[in-house]
Amino acid sequence: MRMQKRATGNYKPFVFEYSDGNITYPVVQISPDSTTYFYGKVGIGTTDTKGYNLAVAGSIIAGQIKVKQSSTWPDYVFSSTYRLKLLLEVEKFVKQNKHLPEVPSAKEVANQGLDMGVTQTASLKKVEELTLYMIELKKENIALQKRVQKTGTKMIAII
Repeated sequence: MRMQKRATGNYKPFVFEYSDGNITYPVVQISPDSTTYFYGKVGIGTTDTKGYNLAVAGSIIAGQIKVKQSSTWPDYVFSSTYRLKLLLEVEKFVKQNKHLPEVPSAKEVANQGLDMGVTQTASLKKVEELTLYMIELKKENIALQKRVQKTGTKMIAII
């Protein structure tokens, strides 16, 4: 199908509508700038959108995906009031639950799907916590090296 405006002046959007005989419902609007607006939910390869505005049965490829979310970004991990779990607490949780704290399990993901924004936030939080653990371990390492050097110096003095 091809639509072409032959008159001069401002272009207006083209609207596909559905009517049940009493009421007319807009379905799709195509604007002159090539913007397409769908009224209601859109299914690609499916008619069951499961309540989502867009449902795709199959794979999706994109050059970029931006997820806008309202949840708090985990920079609070670097706050002086943040309580970093002890590694032994994390180990106990992992042994019992077979996944990291505050990260969904494989079973939860299989049953409920994966929210990319929530998952990215949780992953970054874990990276930030790991960074804090590494800093802590580095400080402990430096302290131990100093103790070994002092002990070594004392040993040489004794010999």
